[in-house]
Amino acid sequence: MEVNMRLSRLEEATILVAALRHIVRKLHQRGDKITFPVPDAVDRIQLKCLNIPTNADELLPLLKQVFSRRGEVFDLEELYSDFVKTYGRIATDYTQKWPMSQIHTRHP
Repeated sequence: MEVNMRLSRLEEATILVAALRHIVRKLHQRGDKITFPVPDAVDRIQLKCLNIPTNADELLPLLKQVFSRRGEVFDLEELYSDFVKTYGRIATDYTQKWPMSQIHTRHP
């Protein structure tokens, strides 16, 4: 019953986005470079308030279940690309000196 409640909560748009941001930050090798508009702590607190795990190893199977319940495929690389298109990321241009070497881009 608790799992069904967690899955139902994860299907809410704002909670789903917070959980996906959290997973991309933690599991994608370049997830920490995305310029998300919300600090990681805010997403963690929002998830904890709803009794949704913030440990990536526990959260990932729940997200995969949410996607499969709705006939979607969970693809971390696609999520990363979508978040970069939406929020942008920090890239480094090693030919420039700091701080000019840090470039904010909106391309995957």
